[in-house]
Amino acid sequence: MNAEGIFVLISTVVYLVGYVIVHCYAQDMRDATPATREEAIKRCKGKRKLIVTIMRQSGNEERAFEVSSFDQAEREILATFRRARIDEHYMRILGDGRIEYRRMFHCHKGRHEGRKIGGAIISFA
Repeated sequence: MNAEGIFVLISTVVYLVGYVIVHCYAQDMRDATPATREEAIKRCKGKRKLIVTIMRQSGNEERAFEVSSFDQAEREILATFRRARIDEHYMRILGDGRIEYRRMFHCHKGRHEGRKIGGAIISFA
């Protein structure tokens, strides 16, 4: 196999891997819809316990705790975001009904990149 053939083979593999990654990300975004605070409050109405999970940028769980109302859950999430110096975030409703808060921009600073807070998920107990 000559150099041109190897280049075509590598280019094809890179293209296919990129396509699969973009397709998976797009599917994840289709399953989630942007949400307003009012929509989130409606979803939490009548629930006795809410479970708040604080997530790192790497996707690992930082900590999880139970609260009794949406207001209390939102207060804890926003306090965590303030401590982590996350000024901009958004909320969306996932396909299974959970409510997710995510930081607007991924932080790439320093060696602690994956250990920084990336978002929070409110699920129902």
